[in-house]
Amino acid sequence: MSVGTTGYRLIGGSKYSLIDCAYMTFITIATIGYGEIIDISHKPEGRVFTMFIAFVGIGVLSYMLSSFTAFVVGGELKEAFWRKRMENRIKT
Repeated sequence: MSVGTTGYRLIGGSKYSLIDCAYMTFITIATIGYGEIIDISHKPEGRVFTMFIAFVGIGVLSYMLSSFTAFVVGGELKEAFWRKRMENRIKT
């Protein structure tokens, strides 16, 4: 998010607020795509940056989701809760 926000700030210039830049980054990573807040229609570097942010962001989100799914399916979540419960019983 910080790389995307900074990048859009540099591409769009000071006429766009940090909130606009962060929003543009979020809608790109989340693949929502409501529309471009920052006009990059005449800036090829902006389009390349958007593709980079989308590719990396979607990759990171996919990795996080698959890791969480493997954690839950693998029973590690249940084991972690059991271990915590047993530690609390031992303390009391």
